[in-house]
Amino acid sequence: MKKYLLILLWLVASAALSLQARGQSHEPNSRLLKHVLVATFRQGLPADSIKAVDNACLRLSRIPVIKSFEMGSVKPKKEGGPVQRIYVFSLLEEKDLDVYHQSKEHQDLVDAAAHRVETVQVIDYWSEH
Repeated sequence: MKKYLLILLWLVASAALSLQARGQSHEPNSRLLKHVLVATFRQGLPADSIKAVDNACLRLSRIPVIKSFEMGSVKPKKEGGPVQRIYVFSLLEEKDLDVYHQSKEHQDLVDAAAHRVETVQVIDYWSEH
């Protein structure tokens, strides 16, 4: 019986260390601040111009306060509609948004988007798990 308890304890400890090593939280109340950008690009913009904004977002996603990043295309409501991209940055705390906004990479994104993006919608929310 003692042998089985030791094995069980070892398995639990191994699982906990594995989660910690991957940086995953096992706390049910862990939350992330999601900073979402929905960009609508100017009509007729070439694909390489859209790629320039994508690349600027990728560079911004590498600053230390960004914990995860996703991007993708918004499904158009009708064929031939405007091209929209969505960019989702995950942060731990609201004060991390200040670091994000003050970074050189954020200014590079603003510069890349200036003449390419028609409109941008920004949504900030706390995720709930």
